[in-house]
Amino acid sequence: MLSKAQVKLIRSLHNKKFRDATGLFIAEGKKVVEDIAVSAIKVEHIYATERYSGNLQHIPISEDELSKISS
Repeated sequence: MLSKAQVKLIRSLHNKKFRDATGLFIAEGKKVVEDIAVSAIKVEHIYATERYSGNLQHIPISEDELSKISS
């Protein structure tokens, strides 16, 4: 389960100002996330619902939580 602070941080990353300030960004979609995971980019967290069928370690979240943080 995501905390309110995590939701707030993730949602703030939809704004360029906060991406620039934190050095973080959001990647959405199975292929994009899996491509980034094998690149030189440092991955902080991967959030996925139980429908995710990939091999990456991730933090399970509900569909409702996903809708709160995705674009």
